[in-house]
Amino acid sequence: MSSTYSFQSPAVGLWFQLEADLRPLRSEEFPGFAPVDDDRMVVWAETAPHGILRMRDRGWYAPLRASDLSAHFMRLFAGAGRPRAARVREFYARYGALKETSPADHGEIPAWAAHLPPESRASLADEARLLLCEPLWWVRRRAREVRRTYDLYLALRADDPQSLRALLPRVPEGMHLDRLKIEDGHIIPYVAEEEPKRSGRRRVGSAAVEQREESISPERPRRPLTDEECRGWGRWLLAEQLSRGEQGSDMKWYLENPQAKSLWHPQVASGVPGLVRARRFRSLLAAIYVQLADMVSDSKVYQICLGCGGPFHPSDGRQRYCDPRCGDAARQRLFYRQPGKARARKPRGKATRSD
Repeated sequence: MSSTYSFQSPAVGLWFQLEADLRPLRSEEFPGFAPVDDDRMVVWAETAPHGILRMRDRGWYAPLRASDLSAHFMRLFAGAGRPRAARVREFYARYGALKETSPADHGEIPAWAAHLPPESRASLADEARLLLCEPLWWVRRRAREVRRTYDLYLALRADDPQSLRALLPRVPEGMHLDRLKIEDGHIIPYVAEEEPKRSGRRRVGSAAVEQREESISPERPRRPLTDEECRGWGRWLLAEQLSRGEQGSDMKWYLENPQAKSLWHPQVASGVPGLVRARRFRSLLAAIYVQLADMVSDSKVYQICLGCGGPFHPSDGRQRYCDPRCGDAARQRLFYRQPGKARARKPRGKATRSD
C-alpha cells in the first residue's frame, strides 16, 4: 500500500481563495525583535462603492481536500530565498491567507501585529485591523515551523535517533531538559538545574527555575541527548506542536447548503435532515496542521522533489518534480553540468569590416 498522503474526511470545512497584491512594508509594520528577511506585505483588500474596505475573494474551497496544501506552503515560504511575487499571488489565489488572530484588550488583532511594538500597533492601517493583509516575514516564520514539525515526524517515523539528535538541541552539563518549543523554524530548549538530592524528608536547596538554553553561558559544556531522550522528547514535541496547531479548528453543526454540497461530505443527523456536521477553521494554518495530524495518524508522507528537495503530493506515480517549472530548471542544471555541454562563449568585441 502506498504511503503517499491522500486526505479523505467525512466532514470537510471551507476556506476562501483570494485575489492578492504585494506592496512594501510601512515603517510601523516591522517587528521590534529582529530584522526581517522579506519586507513585503500581502494585501487582499478593496474599497467598496460606499467607501468600506472588504475582502477581495475569488471563491471558496475545501483545504483538507487540497492534498498539496501543506507541502506547497513548506516549499514556497520555507526556502532561503524570497519567493517571486507571481508565485505568492498564485499561492493566495489557490489556498488563501493564514489570517491568524491573537486576543487583545478590545477583541482580536492579527497574530503578527502582536509582535509589533505597542506604538506601532496603535498606528496600524485599517486593512491590518480588518485582517485584510499579512506580512511575508510572518508567513515565512510559520512555514519554517511547519517544516520543522514535518521533519520531526519523518525522523520519528523512521525511528532514526541520529536525525532526531540533529534536530533536537544539546543540553548544558548539570542541567536537565524541561520543555521544548518551535520558534521561527528553530527548536528552542528550556532547561533547569538538576534537582538536588534529598536529605531525609526535606529537600536540600530551592526549587529549580526554568530558563532558555541560550541564556546559559556558552562556555558551559553541552551534551547530546541519548537515543531514548531523543525519541521521548521528539514524541512530546510533535504532540505539543500538532495539538497547538489544531486549536484553530473544531467541528460544528450547520444547516445544509446545497451550493456547498460538492465540497462537504456531510454527516447528517439521524432523523433531522438538512443538518450537516462540518469542520470550521479560524485560520489556514489550522487546516495545515490538521493535514499533518492526519498524515501522522495514517503514517503517510509526501514525496520529495528531485529538483528543489521540497515535499509535494504527486498527481500520478510518474511525477518526480513538484511542478513543471522546477522540473525544467532541474533539467537545465543537469544539462549544463555534463562535460562538453557548456556552450562556448565567443569574446565580444567591436565588429570590423575587411576592405
